[in-house]
Amino acid sequence: MTTMRFRRFLSAGFVCAISAASLITTGNAHARPQPQPKASGAGASDAIRQKAEQHFAKGVTAMQKKDWASAYQAFDESFALRASHDTAANLAQAAFKLNRFAVAAQHFSVALRMMPTSEPPKRKAAVERAFEEAKKEVTAVSVTVEPADARVLVDGTPQPLDAVFLEPGEHTIEARAAGFEAKREQVVAVKGGERQLAFRLQKLAAPGGGEGGAAPVPDGGQQPRPPEGAAGGDKPDDSSTKTTFLIAGAGLTVLSLGVGIGFGLDSRAATDDAEALSSKLGANGCSGSTSGADCASLQEKRDRANRNANIATIGFVGAGVFGAATAVIWLAWPDAKPRSGRAVQVTPVLGASSGLAIRGRF
Repeated sequence: MTTMRFRRFLSAGFVCAISAASLITTGNAHARPQPQPKASGAGASDAIRQKAEQHFAKGVTAMQKKDWASAYQAFDESFALRASHDTAANLAQAAFKLNRFAVAAQHFSVALRMMPTSEPPKRKAAVERAFEEAKKEVTAVSVTVEPADARVLVDGTPQPLDAVFLEPGEHTIEARAAGFEAKREQVVAVKGGERQLAFRLQKLAAPGGGEGGAAPVPDGGQQPRPPEGAAGGDKPDDSSTKTTFLIAGAGLTVLSLGVGIGFGLDSRAATDDAEALSSKLGANGCSGSTSGADCASLQEKRDRANRNANIATIGFVGAGVFGAATAVIWLAWPDAKPRSGRAVQVTPVLGASSGLAIRGRF
């Protein structure tokens, strides 16, 4: 009910409440953005300003006709040329009417941040109320990154750091910076949700190891002598390769186990929520006069529980496979120096409970 009243308020005259520059009345049907000071000797900037005002005027005309798609396009083009709090607020309104709530919340946030202190309190309060209504339809994400100049992307699209809003559903949030390893995280957005994410990026290793590049050359221009016992053309120590495989196998095992546990817990939580909502609906379930919203929410929770349960199963199976492979490498990898009197036989077998087991003879 609150959302419906808000939408009627928007269509009745929200532009009037935003600012005098975007006022739509009988005597001012072609509102223009507030003028900004000209840059001295900047003819190109004058042309850009005029172009932005033309798009703004088209947006106002489309708003009067309730042609929200055309209004959105016009305000978007105007804002790209010359950002102002008036254009941002009108663009947000058009996005809200088109059910593009994440864009609406984004630009309401921008309008409030750019709004001058001289703006009348009533107009600022109107934008703040609209911002709160838009946030009820999305998940607001607070993102902090290190280093501070890293870029944040949502589903591959760059986003500002100070305000990230997500439509309900699954999204990938990623942080990138030159010379650093990118990090990403999956986020399931819901209406009215809030999340906090912190990305601390790690520097990429420089070629040749370390941050200084190639190893220094001793005085006199001579190359470092190889360790005693190492002849030119000898193969590298086999133990280092074994260690690399062991570390990789252990890491994949832990990662798969984490996926299994995480999605398993979320599946259990979704199942509990679905059972609670099903009890609330009563014996008739989703038949009769049951709220459609409750039934849709019940189905969403059940789907989420089944999906995450399947992912958890894959994670546990993967952990078993990677763990078994790591154990095989550790047991069966040949030593650098052969040892007499010992033979190793390792045979992976299918286990009744865990799905994979190892049997060996020493």
